Amino acid sequence: MEKTHRKIGITGIDNLTWGSHLCHFIEKKEDLFDLLISYFRNGLLENEYCLWIMPDFTKKDEINELFDKNIENYSYYISKKQIDLYSFSEWFLKDGIFEKDIYVDKFFQKYQYTLENNFDGLRYAGFINNKFYEDALAYEYFIDNFTLDRKMITICSYSTNNIFFDKILNIVNDHKIWIAKENDNLKIFNPPHIKNLEAKLKYTEAKYKNLLSNIECGVIIVKAIDNADNFIVKFINKNAVNALDISKDNFLEKDIYSLFTDNFIVESTKENLKKLYEEDIIESNSGKIKYKFSFGTKEYCFEKLISDEIAILIKEIPEYKKKELEITADLKKKDTFLKETHHRLKNDFQVLLSLLRLQAKEIGTKESNEIFEKIQNRIKIMASVHEKLYKSMDFYKIDFYDYLNDIIYQLSENYVDKMKKIKLNIEVERIFLDSTFGIYCGLIINELITNSFKYAFRDDQDGEISINFLKKDQKEYLLSIKDTGKGLPTYFDIENTNSFGLKIVKILVRQLEGKLEILNNEGLEFKICFPSKG
Repeated sequence: MEKTHRKIGITGIDNLTWGSHLCHFIEKKEDLFDLLISYFRNGLLENEYCLWIMPDFTKKDEINELFDKNIENYSYYISKKQIDLYSFSEWFLKDGIFEKDIYVDKFFQKYQYTLENNFDGLRYAGFINNKFYEDALAYEYFIDNFTLDRKMITICSYSTNNIFFDKILNIVNDHKIWIAKENDNLKIFNPPHIKNLEAKLKYTEAKYKNLLSNIECGVIIVKAIDNADNFIVKFINKNAVNALDISKDNFLEKDIYSLFTDNFIVESTKENLKKLYEEDIIESNSGKIKYKFSFGTKEYCFEKLISDEIAILIKEIPEYKKKELEITADLKKKDTFLKETHHRLKNDFQVLLSLLRLQAKEIGTKESNEIFEKIQNRIKIMASVHEKLYKSMDFYKIDFYDYLNDIIYQLSENYVDKMKKIKLNIEVERIFLDSTFGIYCGLIINELITNSFKYAFRDDQDGEISINFLKKDQKEYLLSIKDTGKGLPTYFDIENTNSFGLKIVKILVRQLEGKLEILNNEGLEFKICFPSKG
């Protein structure tokens, strides 16, 4: 990334490059205001997007009034949406708990906003409440890496009240520069300058191991040896030792898979380590962990550190997450039961069809055979839906386009001779219908096309049958069946018809809560509009 120098506006620091991360210690809120007014003034002048996470002891109105007095054209920057102010609780907490997943997502969103609005970069300042010191270590680790690889400059502010010296040292270790007042004068401190590369590496390793040892979740750092199949343990903290019920000393420099006793954990860990090792990127664009799995009450997450080192985080699944997993498992059981139900129904329909065929053969008259054939067609329509649902990933909706093609194929087998003279025109959108609606529409199409085949055309007459099904808008479907045959007699009244098939159509239209329109002109058209119910 290009290292552009930026005006910081802090006495003793002329310019800083993108990726700089500073620490600021204060005794009273005036110390905070004195530094950040100039810091943000320069950021606004440099066309940077400015973001301040303020301490809860300040108010937005107070800060806006202060900035308006001390930053020229501040109202212009507000109208341009170039600066945002949030309280510590508003940004970091959820129900009083410091939530990493929430603030990580927010930082990614704000940086994306910076890029999309053509600002030169992001200038950020955040105040961390000492009460959340343990959480602050993980936050500092994140914000240091987040700032380093972006057009961003960060200042993290802490109060020196009620905080022990060793904690101050831990905070300082994560910053390029730290700032504090001494006898009312601003002092700039630099970290120890270590010239020897080996000593530098040891210093860095010790710093991060200290951080990881204090983190709440279990942490294991593994290193790949030669390829993606072999990983050894380089670091493991006490929470990981407790989670896995092992002895820490026995596993350092040993094969990672020897830590786990369950085969599912071993295989899932192998799969995730291999995938992450083979990826080029170290950090995901979303800020969310990409590779993870759950087992029992724990979640195993995988994050790439450097090209051959990966961190495995072992977290206790929160109660709400456990409930979510239980619900998911319960839904899976219900889906399995539903799939089996559709399968049984399909088989029951097949048995019913076989019985009807036997009964038709036993009676043997032409009239009875026609009746049984119609009944069989109706049963096949319903059986086809359950067969599609059984084979589908969605056990509640059917692809109506595929379903209609099955109906047409089934009818064409019954009217082979007619099909030689009659052309079928099908115009159907790919719509997924509720299974009940699908059955109703399938039965309507079956009745109306059967009527067209049987009564609309003379045996030697050519003709066309058109089927259209579309979604008129978000609230309504339109089904149209039209033929170019002789049409209905002028005296025909559907309310008083003796046709059993048309009576079925009327009943099904009511079930769909639809409206039926019959157009008896240059053939016959049935138009049915019915509401969409999701």
